[in-house]
Amino acid sequence: MAAGGDAGQPAATASTVAAFGELYRELAPRLRGFIRRQVPPDQVEDVLSEVFLVVWRRWAELPEPDRVRPWVYGVARNKVRHAHTERGRAAQGTELAAGAVPEHVPDPADGVAADDRARRLVALLPEAEADAMTLTVWGGLTPTEAARELGCSVTAVTSRLSRARARLAGAVQDELEQERGGAR
Repeated sequence: MAAGGDAGQPAATASTVAAFGELYRELAPRLRGFIRRQVPPDQVEDVLSEVFLVVWRRWAELPEPDRVRPWVYGVARNKVRHAHTERGRAAQGTELAAGAVPEHVPDPADGVAADDRARRLVALLPEAEADAMTLTVWGGLTPTEAARELGCSVTAVTSRLSRARARLAGAVQDELEQERGGAR
């Protein structure tokens, strides 16, 4: 059942629109949180919109119902990566235009600061561990669902999570020690 509406595709049926709306209402709130923890606040709604645009365009190709949520989170993971790539390109251009003097204005909101710290810490992880962590902790997927999305075993996901937690604990400990050393 194609969602359609684009050139060359049939128009969407009322049942398709209703099913899409139901899927959106079910997944969007948690997906928004998943995305918010990985991109700056001003990009969250754009990334979320891009995710559901892919879902709409590929409606006829969606996996069976028990695999839809991991599939959508996989789309979100790809869109987050794309946002990071685009942000990096934009930052490079801005730095060049500003004489390579980046301007940093900290956001006073504690929640945003915490999300920034979490993004920074997760960026320290190897890609496989970061993917397992973001899909399960931020995305709310079970290890089984994350394993399906990542194309690996549940054991691999749980091992990656264990290694990621150990690395993150070490990184946080290093930060705390640096803060204590700087305060002396």
